[in-house]
Amino acid sequence: MEYNPLTREQYFKYHNKAYQILSQIEKETESISYHDVIKYFEQRYPILFNFIDYDEMKEYYPELQDYQPTDKDIKYRGLVSNQTVTYTDRVLCESCAGLTIPDLDLERYIIYINQHTNTKGRVIFTILHELSHIYCHLANAQHQPIYMSLMSKNASEKYPEELILIEKEADTVASILYLTDERLRKALITRESFESIQYETNISKPALHNRLMNYLIYNLQYAESYALKLVLNYRQGGEQIFNILRLHKNI
Repeated sequence: MEYNPLTREQYFKYHNKAYQILSQIEKETESISYHDVIKYFEQRYPILFNFIDYDEMKEYYPELQDYQPTDKDIKYRGLVSNQTVTYTDRVLCESCAGLTIPDLDLERYIIYINQHTNTKGRVIFTILHELSHIYCHLANAQHQPIYMSLMSKNASEKYPEELILIEKEADTVASILYLTDERLRKALITRESFESIQYETNISKPALHNRLMNYLIYNLQYAESYALKLVLNYRQGGEQIFNILRLHKNI
């Protein structure tokens, strides 16, 4: 997940949308977790989560009967309530992280989440990314497009130009929903380590790196080069990032 800077105007436009969602969750913002965000969406929107995978045994032994997966084959249970699992082909699993399709007949959204090649942190981020699409791009749209989140290695090469900003928006909103400003502020005040935040939230290293970069650059107005220095030091166990508390009394 490469860091791609935004304009200040873009960032705060996306930031405002994330906080529109967070303001509807009846909980202190510093305590809001991805569980709370997912629960909010499941209560507000008709959503079916379909975890996709492929049958590795069938690849090696094509003579085997097709296996019909059940809920016990869901790799990361407990993340969502309304869920199912489907086996598909390997190519899709290696190229697609997530996909949101409006089901017009049943008046619901089907969110496909790749569970095969994704870690738990990546699965959570992809869920939040797809939920951000629903809020930002689908809920009030006259036409109901389909949004596909590509695996990181494919994204920069494969997204059409007109979709790049839409995907950046969903990424940015998802990152703020995953870790609110207040949660990051608490981490800095209490001098939490990079690994501690990861352990508590399951967030991946690249996602936490990018969230910290955005917070330092846009919320605290540091130059990108200096923000990168602070974040890299923090990732390696350093404490330089905690020194910003002396300069920003009200971060």
